[in-house]
Amino acid sequence: MEGMDSQGTWLELVLAAVALAACNDPAPYIDPPDAGAEPITLHGRIVDFESCASWNRCEPVEGVLARLYRSTGYVSEPSGRPGRFALPSPPAHEDDILVDPGPLAASFAPTLNPWAAPAALSDVYEIELYVLPAGRNPDGSATLLTALAELSPPIDLVGNGVTPGEGGYIGQVLREGEDGLDTVMGARVEVVLPGDWPEDVPAPQVRFVNAVPRYTSGDVLYDESYGATGPFGIFVIPTRGQTAMITVRVSTSDTVFREVNAPVAPGMVTLGLHTP
Repeated sequence: MEGMDSQGTWLELVLAAVALAACNDPAPYIDPPDAGAEPITLHGRIVDFESCASWNRCEPVEGVLARLYRSTGYVSEPSGRPGRFALPSPPAHEDDILVDPGPLAASFAPTLNPWAAPAALSDVYEIELYVLPAGRNPDGSATLLTALAELSPPIDLVGNGVTPGEGGYIGQVLREGEDGLDTVMGARVEVVLPGDWPEDVPAPQVRFVNAVPRYTSGDVLYDESYGATGPFGIFVIPTRGQTAMITVRVSTSDTVFREVNAPVAPGMVTLGLHTP
């Protein structure tokens, strides 16, 4: 502005910014980190998702990596005993965390834990990450992913290491019980697709898990017409090879469960837990 010095210009900009902010709803404030700020560290453990249905609860997994999904340069060392990891992260950076099986790809699948990295300004502790087992269990039974891939037609979410599978989402519905979290039967699932979902790609179908071979025999999935979770509270959404952000909503007649905004992509499984 003509005739105004640099200090006056700066003051005018500040006043304009204050006036603009006054016209909008208040927003939560997070102190932005300096460009040269040191990373914080996210601490926790990685467990085998299928093992959590056993009486011994979740078994820790050693030798797999945790990495930020959007900031891929941030990665942990292989998880130690008992499944512990330490993952560097930019401060105030919210993200998903991918459990990368690395050299253990024959035993575990790339498993995305949605929004597991909080926007924190200091170290975070006791984060629990889940990884889905692949291949077969020590007793010879198929893992859930293998049982799905062996269906006709197959639901191959991960692929064979050379050709990626179609990717997708596995969810479990849980509520607090006397001894911890209990699975929920009878929960219905809605998938909300993004606006840029290709028009020529059919919407993904939600399928409900009847049996996990590690624990029970029988058909792994209910018939396509079946519309709610069974005793394991687990459902599967194959996402037809698309890279997208889907929204998964879950409810029963008396409860609305946590909605999950889930990135999906070929070759990996996004795992979401839905609690009240």
